[in-house]
Amino acid sequence: MRPFTPDAAPAKAWIFPEGESPEVRDALAEALGMDPFLVQLLVQRGIRTFDESKAFFSAELERFRRSILDERHGQGPRNHGRMH
Repeated sequence: MRPFTPDAAPAKAWIFPEGESPEVRDALAEALGMDPFLVQLLVQRGIRTFDESKAFFSAELERFRRSILDERHGQGPRNHGRMH
């Protein structure tokens, strides 16, 4: 294996969409105690606050996922004890 040199860099590169300022990312990274690079992925998904990230990672999403799987397997959606 030959050593990496800048002129041997791969032809493809990550392209990050423009959008939120680094301050949004950094503030959320600090609030979550996460690496700013990982938090940038959340920001790109439209998650910009602690509460939004909490909802993103919460068990509510697991319930949603299960209801989608139930629909795909012909069981229909479940209410999971909640009124909508």
